[in-house]
Amino acid sequence: MNEEIKKFLEELLAKNGGIITANALDEILKKYGSGLTDELTKKWEDKFGRIEKLYTAKDLDKKKGEFKNFAEFVMAVKDYTKEENVNKLKTLQTDIQGEYLIPVEYASALLDFGDESNSFMSMATKFPLRGNSYSTNYYVSKNRTSANFYGGIVSYWVEEGTAPTASDMKFGKLNFRLHDLAMLIPATNDMIEDSPESISNTINYGFQKRLAYDLENVFLNGTGVGQPLGVYNSGAKVTQAKTTGQTAATITSDNLIAMLGRLPKSSRRNAIWVYVADAFPSILNIKVGASDYPAFIPAGGLSSTQNLDTILGRPAYESEHIGVALGTEKDILLVDPSQYGVAFKNTFTPQVESSAHLYFDKNQTAFRLVFRIDGAPLWETSITPAQGSITKSPIVTLATRA
Repeated sequence: MNEEIKKFLEELLAKNGGIITANALDEILKKYGSGLTDELTKKWEDKFGRIEKLYTAKDLDKKKGEFKNFAEFVMAVKDYTKEENVNKLKTLQTDIQGEYLIPVEYASALLDFGDESNSFMSMATKFPLRGNSYSTNYYVSKNRTSANFYGGIVSYWVEEGTAPTASDMKFGKLNFRLHDLAMLIPATNDMIEDSPESISNTINYGFQKRLAYDLENVFLNGTGVGQPLGVYNSGAKVTQAKTTGQTAATITSDNLIAMLGRLPKSSRRNAIWVYVADAFPSILNIKVGASDYPAFIPAGGLSSTQNLDTILGRPAYESEHIGVALGTEKDILLVDPSQYGVAFKNTFTPQVESSAHLYFDKNQTAFRLVFRIDGAPLWETSITPAQGSITKSPIVTLATRA
């Protein structure tokens, strides 16, 4: 990172109170492109914070534009016909009177996923889109033998003046098309009138938790039809066989080590474990080989700076979105999130609207969030190394142990 970029970032952070806001992210993309965003996400997290964590809950209480805080905005929507509110709201109004876009600064605050989401969001490869879809070509690379390397690149040792045979390249195409994730939260006008400050916390908490819940689910289980494609349904997934004579409904250190061996070398530094809740007691008791060293180290187990659980040195997350019992394939997953692509509209910010009309008869104001996103694994299939027959993939599961 050169001095020009460092100075730019320092000025940007100083202007925005030490955080990377949605507007700041726009400035970064405009000036330096997505490459700098990726670098900040992967290499500068400790210094600058996660790109997705644009705001904290307290930011909803800060002045934004014409409003002292989010509570004042909510009160203005409720009483949108009052003369004092007309000018404040007019730039936010949608097609129907009484319906208003929430200022982007407040909308960004709703995407603070906190500790509810695993590393998919911070580690996935990002594709910010201006339109509604995006396609990218990739090399079809089913194995690494000389005739198939990166989709058919073949090399030759030739004498001077001798031309090599042209490679027969094979390409595939990865398509992203944005899907809408929508939710609606009504708030009673009595609540707004009596305690407008509590609305910001209620809406912020509700949207955050639901977004984190739904996105983690589709990144694991998504069908790819009307929603992102999850890693469990990827053609690139490989399944590691159980050990000979293995007891039913168990996970052993041999299983874990074998799963690590199915990762490409480039994925080992990025991989994470995701496991079903029922597997926790079994994982907790695993010792590495014949030693007394535990495979699972809880957060803080090695030092006060260790803030994540780990399995064999890689971050480990329990997920409520794995719908199988212990001993069934998918009960534990080893995955490299950087090999998962996430496409979203412009910056990582949802469109949030409020309406005083939708539940007028119930004396309620409605808040609607629409988040446009798509996602899919970047690998279409697994690969076979140049030597050996064990297929490798950034998505590895463990076969059923029955």
